[in-house]
Amino acid sequence: MPSMLQNTVLFFKNLSKSRMLFSRMLRIRFYLIVYRLVQKKDKNLTDQEMQKRISDSIREKTGCRVAILMPGNGIGDTIVISGLIYILKQHACEISIVCYDRLLSVLPEIMPFVDSFIRVDKHDFFGKYLKNRKKADVVLDFANPNVNFDHHKLKSLLTLDCQNVIGFNQDLEHSGVPIPDNPPRNFFSMIKEIYARSYTAIESRPFLSRSVTLLRDYFGIAISETDYRYHLEVPAATENRVTAWLGEIRNRKNEKLPNGFPPRTVLINATASTPERSLSAELINKACDYLLHCSEKYVIVLLNLGSGDLKLTSSRIVFSPFKTFAEAAMLIKHSDFVLSPDTSFVHVASAFGKHGIFAYIKTKSELGYENNVAWKPVHENCLQICHEPEPGAENDLRDLKFEILKEALISKGIV
Repeated sequence: MPSMLQNTVLFFKNLSKSRMLFSRMLRIRFYLIVYRLVQKKDKNLTDQEMQKRISDSIREKTGCRVAILMPGNGIGDTIVISGLIYILKQHACEISIVCYDRLLSVLPEIMPFVDSFIRVDKHDFFGKYLKNRKKADVVLDFANPNVNFDHHKLKSLLTLDCQNVIGFNQDLEHSGVPIPDNPPRNFFSMIKEIYARSYTAIESRPFLSRSVTLLRDYFGIAISETDYRYHLEVPAATENRVTAWLGEIRNRKNEKLPNGFPPRTVLINATASTPERSLSAELINKACDYLLHCSEKYVIVLLNLGSGDLKLTSSRIVFSPFKTFAEAAMLIKHSDFVLSPDTSFVHVASAFGKHGIFAYIKTKSELGYENNVAWKPVHENCLQICHEPEPGAENDLRDLKFEILKEALISKGIV
């Protein structure tokens, strides 16, 4: 009887999965039809001629209109391409970012050099986007097709009046990249025609290689991966507010240190985008205890940890009063050391060259590459820890053992 019940449950699970996939494919087909009707292709220009026109505008610094498609992407993804945006701005380009509310609430304050943000929502009716469509010369899509190419992305494309869409891994059948089982092969043949050009990106290098590829091969701007830098700008008022608070903390602790030795600020962030990618309160308590016993020179600033989760009592541990991402970015910039499981924080730390340790769960994308390779720190001052779960256990960063973190701290000279 149990086996019969299990088989029945499995049957309905597979049926539900098939129905969801069939529904997804139907919606994609519908939006493809809408997109073709709305987006009339200019037969007078080939894709090569369009690219030459854009690269010429870059060389002559007359600029072009670039739209970047970011629905479904996170803050870290955008920080990685911030260098590309800033470089294009130096060549007189006008930049627009198409994104959901989660980015719209953060990006304007850390990337004020972007000319406009176009809000989209997966629950909106597509007809809403057909009004006041923004003209663009080229659209850049950084996402893999299996990650978030669905009818929501097609709907977002309807906000832009542009026939020139550039992507990555949108022609997997001819790319050499393994095609995942889900979505099926005909999914890729459906969508690749939207793209004027699709670059192959097998992620054995950090994700920033995509930005460098576009700058070099499409826009004609010579740059290497080692020269590529993220670029963030935060209002002076925000930075001054954070530095004033940190200065007060340092001065207050400095009074009790021997010989007036200046304290070092260690910023510890507890959470990431999901609970299983976050650090446990137990690990943070052990890390704080270790730091306090290492030396009197450390002042610990805790971010995104509840006061009830801290089991230690020390005047050298303080909770951050700041709430916005821009303030957190300035905390990273002006701290001496950062410990965090969040990929957006590692990219902020890389932008400012800060020393730190960053922990991830080791996962693979649908295309088979390891995410911790694509999103690893790109600055030599940053150290990466990849959590390896016990055999048969779920991959949950909250299970990370303090002994592993301690070894990393010692390797960074914190003893």
